[in-house]
Amino acid sequence: MQEENNNEALERDVEDHEATPSRGAQGAKRKRKGKDADRTTEQIIELLKQSGKDEDQEYHFGMAIADRLRKLSPRSKSLAQMKIQMLLFKLEFPSDDESVHE
Repeated sequence: MQEENNNEALERDVEDHEATPSRGAQGAKRKRKGKDADRTTEQIIELLKQSGKDEDQEYHFGMAIADRLRKLSPRSKSLAQMKIQMLLFKLEFPSDDESVHE
C-alpha cells in the first residue's frame, strides 16, 4: 500500500516536472540534462540486468563461504582462506602438486 503511494507520488512529480515549461538557455540545459539522465538511467538498468546473469550456483556458494568467513576471528579467517586457496590450486593443477612442496 505504501509502495503504491510512493509510486503514485513519484509519477506525479515526474508529470509535474515534464509539464513545467522551460525558457531560453536554461530550457536547453534542462533538456540536455534530461537526456543525459535518461541515458544514465538506461545504462544503470542495463547493468542491473547484466549483473543478475553472472549469479550462478558458484556465485551463491562463494557468497555463503564469504558469510561464514566474516564470522571467524582474523587468524581463523586467514587460515581458512589459505587452505581454500591451496585446495583450489591442487584441484586446478594436480600434476604440479609435487613441485609446490619442493
